[in-house]
Amino acid sequence: MRDPAPPPRVQHTNRVATLFATVSLAGCSLSLELATEILEGKRELALAHDVLQLDNASVAYERLASWDPLQEKHLLEAHRVLMHVLSPDAGKYRSKRVKEEVQSRLQFLREERELPPIVAALMFHYQLAMLRPFADGNGRIGRLWLRALLRRAANVFEHAPVEQVLLAHRSTYDAALAAAAQRATFDAFLEPMLDLLMLALRQLEPQLRGRSETPEDRRILAKAQLAKRWFSRKDYLAFFPKLSTASASRDLAAAVTSGAISARGKGRSTDYRFR
Repeated sequence: MRDPAPPPRVQHTNRVATLFATVSLAGCSLSLELATEILEGKRELALAHDVLQLDNASVAYERLASWDPLQEKHLLEAHRVLMHVLSPDAGKYRSKRVKEEVQSRLQFLREERELPPIVAALMFHYQLAMLRPFADGNGRIGRLWLRALLRRAANVFEHAPVEQVLLAHRSTYDAALAAAAQRATFDAFLEPMLDLLMLALRQLEPQLRGRSETPEDRRILAKAQLAKRWFSRKDYLAFFPKLSTASASRDLAAAVTSGAISARGKGRSTDYRFR
């Protein structure tokens, strides 16, 4: 069965909004209306530099599915596409030291088995933001690679408006990054980012062709927030205010049976933890 997706017309609108968001976060001053017209071929309406930013981002996002986010060569190729003509160092690290740092972090991603994939994706995004491995375009490659890693974690992120949410809540993102840098801890970045990802998924929800929310959908959403800590049925219900207690119990019981969740205790005192 195919993964749920918005209608093609909505997918196109979302794609344009994603491209607009990522170049806007990089400093491009185009409006969404003008960006839409440029992507439709009206190139004479804007400065060549702005057109190039949009074109490069468009090519990179189109090719995203063909790149393995755990492979360094694909990361470099993606940066080369994003920064084509815009930077003389497109696809090149700014130093040997950061090259080794990126290689080490990608190796960690390939070998890590304990962290939830969504948390691992955010960790790599945070590490890339701290390293700033390229002379230019670090924000754009960071957002592109976050989407690539999130898609690897859960197919639903293929259509989630992550970049749009980051643009709309830029101050939250910047504050989380600054707090994490000041405290030298990823945890200060993790919780605000999980909230933003949850918001992106909630915005996607109405676009999925009238599809009803499934227990699997709820499991993905809850896992993104709860990571690997123990939680109660009440904690689970807090994310789904319209869900009945009985349905929450069925969700959790099915997840325990399938091995996706561990349980301890009995009855109402049962605690759960994602594996």
